Amino acid sequence: MGVLLLFNKTRKFAVLFILLMHATITFLLFYLGYGYNVVPWNIQNMLSVFIIFWSLKTINFSDFFIKLFNKQKAVILVFTMLLPLANNLTGFYDNLLSFHFFTADLNYYNIILSEELEDNLPEHIQDFYRYKNGKAYLNMNEWAQYDNKVLFYPEERIINYMNSYLKSFAKNPNQEGLTTLEIYNH
Repeated sequence: MGVLLLFNKTRKFAVLFILLMHATITFLLFYLGYGYNVVPWNIQNMLSVFIIFWSLKTINFSDFFIKLFNKQKAVILVFTMLLPLANNLTGFYDNLLSFHFFTADLNYYNIILSEELEDNLPEHIQDFYRYKNGKAYLNMNEWAQYDNKVLFYPEERIINYMNSYLKSFAKNPNQEGLTTLEIYNH
């Protein structure tokens, strides 16, 4: 559909098809009851494709790449292409999740709990205990999917925040050995 946006004769068909696709995705997210966090992206995509392409007229194919191309578009294009790649080298900002989900290079965590913490966590968290070698652990993806209807956000700062949150239920949250982070997909 993206290629059809390039041509005057097929542009409106492509816009309608893209609108239908995003509307279907949004409907299914509500119908299936998960992934609500991407609904605003779908709405934004619907508005953007309509605003940008519905009334756009080009003289020829090269208009997209030469005539309608300016410094602002060049900067946006460079940032769109380079920033996701640069993050792999710098780690300065969050990963581009859609890319990383498909390349399977995200860290998926279990938090192994000490006996003290296992006894002190609220009951709604205890429902997600799993056991391995006699030790209780929480699979963060399982817990997040139930509570938030999406996978756990796989950034190190988020797992550290959740680890601190769980430790806050201990008598002494600063005690060593309350939790152990385990990356289980490597």
